[in-house]
Amino acid sequence: MKVKSGFSLIEILIALLAGAIVSLMSYEYFKDTSSIKNKITAKIDLDASQMIAINTLRLDLMQSVSYQMKDLNGRMTNSVFMGNIGENIMKFVAMTTNDHSNNFSNLRRVIYQLENNSLVRTTTLANNENFIINKSILLNDLSNVDITFGNTLNQNLSQWPSSNSTLSTYPKFIFIKFEYNDQESTLILSNYRG
Repeated sequence: MKVKSGFSLIEILIALLAGAIVSLMSYEYFKDTSSIKNKITAKIDLDASQMIAINTLRLDLMQSVSYQMKDLNGRMTNSVFMGNIGENIMKFVAMTTNDHSNNFSNLRRVIYQLENNSLVRTTTLANNENFIINKSILLNDLSNVDITFGNTLNQNLSQWPSSNSTLSTYPKFIFIKFEYNDQESTLILSNYRG
């Protein structure tokens, strides 16, 4: 009896079908993996933006100094911190460490504002708000922003200074609630003074 070598047509077709199924499954797996990777990367980028904004705010508060600000006309305000006054969320003076200009002092007025649902940080000279040194958008697409101030965790004042007795002081706590990227966040910040 003579033995034939080689594959039959059925065996070849089955091998091609198996290869096609493996290729299709691999394509679907890699397509899903790529989609998941893109979603994770986008989420990480949004979280990173939020963390950079929060850390910038914390750093500014840690570098804040009790310096009485002047108004736009150059008159003393007797206030070292202003919160929710006009369009400003917060306004205070900080000693910056990243500006090594020989032309101006390192004291900077730091102003946080909401403009078109964006958190904007502006730095100016300490006594001249019209001289803008830097203006940057920290977060976009914020909604339902609520900021309150207090000297205890239970105190929620909508403005600071709230009375003549708080003119030359910082609030012990700053409470910020907001929605960003469809997530609600609550921050409790302090200027780290006793």
